[in-house]
Amino acid sequence: MTYPLIIGILALTIVSGFMMLVVAQFEEIFYDWGTQLPYLTVLLINISHHYPLILLIAVSILAAVIITWYLLKFSILGRRIRESIVLMIPVIGRVHRTSLIARFLRSVSTSVATGIQLPQAMRLGADATGSTLLINDAEYLASEVEQGQSIFVANQSARIVPPLFGYCVQVAVGREELPSTIGKLARSYENRAIHTQAMLRVILAPVLIIILGGFMFFGIGGMFLPLVSLVNAVSG
Repeated sequence: MTYPLIIGILALTIVSGFMMLVVAQFEEIFYDWGTQLPYLTVLLINISHHYPLILLIAVSILAAVIITWYLLKFSILGRRIRESIVLMIPVIGRVHRTSLIARFLRSVSTSVATGIQLPQAMRLGADATGSTLLINDAEYLASEVEQGQSIFVANQSARIVPPLFGYCVQVAVGREELPSTIGKLARSYENRAIHTQAMLRVILAPVLIIILGGFMFFGIGGMFLPLVSLVNAVSG
């Protein structure tokens, strides 16, 4: 999050300076010449008049969101809400989910290889991730396995653990290849997480540049549109 935060702070600084310093100077020029202002320019001027209040409200809302987000981690329900929100965010949610699955599978593979039974290995692997949703999935799957139920069938109801995990476990148990099979599946999700993170970095830079460019185009266009009619009037 460091890169988008830096870009966001830079954009806020540029927009604030533009609204509070540049727009005010142009407003005096426009009114001195009695120029008919376009709607975009009027909108910018009106925003600049109330910009300190708008900025204060925006900062207050942001601070409230950050404090609420921080306080949510002190309860199980709060952590579940936080994680559900993160998983719903496009691209970022996919990176988070894939990373959780990869860490869970790697922990399960290591635990099973040391002789720990699969139900306990799933509980340990989920606890190692710290994900409340994954802990619930692991507890449900472990309980089903301990009761003699099919892990493949039970895995269809899991929220985070992929159905492929249940299929691989069911196939590998009879062949005594459970640790290596789960390890290969973990490697697959690790590679997928790395690839998704790389895609996120590639997408994030142009998106942030386009957003910042849009703000600048909006501001510069609003301020220079009246200058065209002003220059024409002077030339006439």
